[in-house]
Amino acid sequence: MHAIRYSNLIILILLLMGLSIYPVMAVAEPVPAENTGYDPIKGNQQVKKLIGSIEKKSGDPGQYEAWRNEIADHLRQGEEQQEILQKEVAEIDAALKALGDKVEGESAPMARERARLGNLRKLKEAQLAEYRLLDINGKEALRKLEVKRQEGQRSRVLGKEAPLWGLVTELRRTAGEELLPDWTKIRQGFLAVTGHQIVALLLSVCLTIWLFVMLAGKIERYLDIDRSGSLGRFVALINRHSLLYRLGLGIVVGTTAVSWLLLAGDETTSFLPWLSSALLVAFMLPALVESLCISTEQSADGRPLSVLQRWLVRGAAVGAALVVFMLGAPDLDLVPEAAALLWRFIVVSGTIFLTALTIITISGFFPVLRGRGRIIRFLLFVAAAAVLYLEIFGFRALSSHLLAGFAWSFVVFAATVMVVDIIQWLLAIVFDNRHHMFDRLGILLDDGDEVELLRGIGWLRSILKFIVAVLILLVLVALWDFSGAYVKAMVAFLVNGFQIGKLLIVPARIVLGLFMFIVGWSLTLWVKKILDRKWAQEAAFAESTREALLTVTGYVCYVVAAIVGLSIAGVNFSGLAVIAGALSVGIGFGLQNIVNNFVSGLILLFEQPIKRGDWIVAGSTEGYVKKISVRSTIIQTFDRADVIVPNSELISSPVTNMMFNDRRGRLKVSVGVAYGSDTALVRRLLLEIAEGHGEVIVDGSSPRPDVFFQEFAESSLNFDLLCHLKNIDNRARVRSEMNYLIDEAFRRHGIEIPFPQRDIHIRTTS
Repeated sequence: MHAIRYSNLIILILLLMGLSIYPVMAVAEPVPAENTGYDPIKGNQQVKKLIGSIEKKSGDPGQYEAWRNEIADHLRQGEEQQEILQKEVAEIDAALKALGDKVEGESAPMARERARLGNLRKLKEAQLAEYRLLDINGKEALRKLEVKRQEGQRSRVLGKEAPLWGLVTELRRTAGEELLPDWTKIRQGFLAVTGHQIVALLLSVCLTIWLFVMLAGKIERYLDIDRSGSLGRFVALINRHSLLYRLGLGIVVGTTAVSWLLLAGDETTSFLPWLSSALLVAFMLPALVESLCISTEQSADGRPLSVLQRWLVRGAAVGAALVVFMLGAPDLDLVPEAAALLWRFIVVSGTIFLTALTIITISGFFPVLRGRGRIIRFLLFVAAAAVLYLEIFGFRALSSHLLAGFAWSFVVFAATVMVVDIIQWLLAIVFDNRHHMFDRLGILLDDGDEVELLRGIGWLRSILKFIVAVLILLVLVALWDFSGAYVKAMVAFLVNGFQIGKLLIVPARIVLGLFMFIVGWSLTLWVKKILDRKWAQEAAFAESTREALLTVTGYVCYVVAAIVGLSIAGVNFSGLAVIAGALSVGIGFGLQNIVNNFVSGLILLFEQPIKRGDWIVAGSTEGYVKKISVRSTIIQTFDRADVIVPNSELISSPVTNMMFNDRRGRLKVSVGVAYGSDTALVRRLLLEIAEGHGEVIVDGSSPRPDVFFQEFAESSLNFDLLCHLKNIDNRARVRSEMNYLIDEAFRRHGIEIPFPQRDIHIRTTS
């Protein structure tokens, strides 16, 4: 019996201990990591092996790309495992924190759990160290790979082959039949396409034929507004050619587009993409050059090139097409290498000669080149001599790089001109139809709004020109830099920036922030106009309230645009406390008046003691309130002069508002009659004139018109007609109309209005 009791007591104690330990065990147990099978130690060994291969071997571009992909795969898996291990370490730390600090006499299970978690944390930290080492080694391998790639690229471009006289010597030893091309290989190069690729080629050719034959005329009519631009001229020149030419152009364009999409990345040795590209150059280059010349030199007939100039351009285009095919097409070993290189020298030499002659003859059409013939001829001579020297002495890779640089530079120039023409054409369409566009939105632009809108468009155009100029510079550097190091350094400078002390300056973010600020500044005008149109339909918003809300909304939009621009530019707003402290010191010394006017402007906008259009008298200035801004208020006098009054003066000094909360006001018309006139008749006539005028209030909402006999003056009996007008703004006009009526009524009733007179008595003495 006692044994049963003791056994029950032992079971109860063990149960309580288990319940006390279970929550700790549940919290402390970390989630096991997903086992991906990746070993960081083996990964480090493979990366180090790759580093050794990179340092010892000089691979081709394909080998460099394979090495880069392998290293990147190691880095990717290492980063994924690092994230998992960091989460596990965080969970272990949370479990250790839940166990609390180690105390003397704690239970054995809790001590074991603490030791287990500690050992597990050390294991995870060791694994993390391996992955961190893998990350360091991988980045070091990428750096060495990039250096090796640049060195290999330089060595390939600057490498020397057999000179021209060596090719001639080798060609003399070649049999005559070996110089004939292998037509079997040529046929294989043409027919290296599958069935579906042939179908795609035919469909694309049909589509482009329809585009060039049927739609070219419609496109030209649509671009009629841009007849002076390069794009409109280019389409017009294409349409001027015969139907057969446009059919051929459509076939070439369709074949080029689809062959590059389907065959360029194929393992076959098809040279169809390069052949179609060469034909495209021969077809379109003459029209492109002529359109660029026409767009810069406005002529009556739109055909500024002479017959000789056109044939020179066509000859240069054919030579450029041959150079494109010879330098770009895959080597099918159709003829001996010596014969191919000699043929290349002949084609390159002839193309350079024709191109130089063409540039000299058409340089007068470009304002930048006009009058600089000597400099142009010198530069062309240097470029041609450099290319021919490289071709003769065997530096053909460097020669190919220079030719490709010249060709792509021309493509960039032509594309830039056309893009600029298209943008200007679109801006002209938008500007010419701006009133129609805003009318459809229900927005009415006044002269001030147009000036502000044009100012914003001008800033946008300037910043876009700067961005385009930087992009063109990057493209040109990328074309001419065969190592790729300079363009990467420029991109890193623009994107990553540089530090001055602890300040990080990123040019790309600064330009983007400025662009967004200008866009926000321009959109603020549209927002204000849209809100003005919407609130104008709300009866709850008076005109003065609407104007105050629009002004405050405009300033809020400006502030938001500034904050967004500064945030994108990388400004750290945590330093605003320091800026606020500096501003407080500045306010204490020199910004008191500015802050005073700013606060006074906010009071005027919200309290509205004066509103736009009110007739006020401020000191010696009397006129209508034209505009209330945050710093000052513009008062337009009756002489149409604008007086700029600081807002602080309107708050601290007395201001007479003739229209404050009520546009009604009192008018006093004074008149004098001759002694002996019927005063009762005078009173009756004056009351009839006042009560009969449409601007005078006679409904009892204001005091009715009344006449007061003021005084017996020296030459007249003076009366004052007092009446209240519905709109005090019409006081001058009503006074004039009443004076006309009073003069007419007094003449009709024989009441005389005297003029001052004096009787002079001359006393004589004897």
